[in-house]
Amino acid sequence: MSQPFNITISVPSGNPDKLRIIEKTNRLSQALVFNRSELIELTKTRKELEYTGVYMLVNSSGDSFPEIYVGEGESVLSRLKSHSKDTKKEFWEWVVVFVNRDNSLHKGHIQHVEASLVERATSNKRCILNNDAIPRKPSLPESVLFEAEDLLNDIYHIVPLLGISAFESVTDTQAEEHSEMLYLRT
Repeated sequence: MSQPFNITISVPSGNPDKLRIIEKTNRLSQALVFNRSELIELTKTRKELEYTGVYMLVNSSGDSFPEIYVGEGESVLSRLKSHSKDTKKEFWEWVVVFVNRDNSLHKGHIQHVEASLVERATSNKRCILNNDAIPRKPSLPESVLFEAEDLLNDIYHIVPLLGISAFESVTDTQAEEHSEMLYLRT
């Protein structure tokens, strides 16, 4: 059963088309959502981009599924800078970055979260996944795994609010009763 939760959205510039900071109330996790064109400006003002975290490069302007790349970095900013220069990653229009406000995530956390996101997006088939390599989940102590799963759950709550349905499973009880499934791809 789903648990209710609260979300706060801050718009530091006053313009809702620019940087938005999304947090679940009483949680450490934080999402920064911004357009690709804002990256250079935000490198000067947002220390959170230097934190260890996971991110999604997104292009949702097409007529079909959104195109998404899921990545991780001990400094998300350095990864975003490299992607902004990479000709293979020219597709993205906006990004969502997930960090902890206290910068308490480490490489094991984010590798687990990245691998879980890629795995779920691949199995759900609700996006065009732009990852060349499929990351593997690291071996983690149980306590670290719990922390990584907490962040993952926060991500699963936040991304649908951004219009990203790639990580939501399609469950239709009526479809289970029928033996034939029809799909339309355009």
